[in-house]
Amino acid sequence: TSLITDIDLNILSQACHQIREWDEQGLGRLRISCNVSARHFQRGNLPQEVRSVLEASRLPAGQLTLEVTETVYMENIDQVRDTLGAIDSLGVSIALDDFGTGYSSLSYIHTLSFDVLKIDRSFVKNLPDHSAQALIRAMLGIAASLDITPLAEGIETQEQKVLLTSLGCRLGQGYLF
Repeated sequence: TSLITDIDLNILSQACHQIREWDEQGLGRLRISCNVSARHFQRGNLPQEVRSVLEASRLPAGQLTLEVTETVYMENIDQVRDTLGAIDSLGVSIALDDFGTGYSSLSYIHTLSFDVLKIDRSFVKNLPDHSAQALIRAMLGIAASLDITPLAEGIETQEQKVLLTSLGCRLGQGYLF
């Protein structure tokens, strides 16, 4: 439903205000990542909404990352490119979430502006399997070649963390952390 855009905006606002409050309490310069529905890209006003949230919360744009899934570029690629470019010009990072599981097209990765490539948990859960390692190594190579920061999702064990680190993936998220 169209309610998802209102929910996205509400969560984004609450998250930015909370991070700013923690900053003011001296907990350090924390970063926050928030998922954004592909529906937001159809409305065309996401950059203005993000700017308004940042201004209202007084959160520096560099502390915010917006996460989008591959489905975001299934509709109007030119509009998506313009929207991502406008968000990038605000200083907000863009992460491609769940990479490798959807309708991945390397031309979109090359064409659109992403700062973070989030390797889907479905690859991490199969570690130390040789084929899972090969696919992760390939994704890390793509990220490095395009100067995109890789992040592995779904890290649940120390063994997965150590193996991902040995493959060159320095950022991760999951129940282990």
